[in-house]
Amino acid sequence: MPSRIELYEKYEIQDNDEPDWDSMGVSSPRNQSPQYGYRRTMVMVDFIERPIEIPGNKKEIIVRFMSGEDIVCLAGFDEFCIALHDIEEQMRIEDELLGYEVEQMANQSNDTE
Repeated sequence: MPSRIELYEKYEIQDNDEPDWDSMGVSSPRNQSPQYGYRRTMVMVDFIERPIEIPGNKKEIIVRFMSGEDIVCLAGFDEFCIALHDIEEQMRIEDELLGYEVEQMANQSNDTE
């Protein structure tokens, strides 16, 4: 059964009060550094290729997906790896149990014939 993991994805906050400099053909003022926030998202564990540690950054990691897309997430690398491993292990156990149940049902079906 597919599983999901909750991530806090980093995204750039757009200031609606700020003029749309690009549409005016003007580059954005240099003194304005982008502001970021975090939004919750749930992703399929099967889509994650791997987490990547950001050297010197203890509060954020990069999550690389099988598609090649990367997102920056609010998470400690070690804690995220442990959580991901636990979910993957649970998925493996569930797959084994399902396989065993199917095998048992097939054996029962063969015994009644």
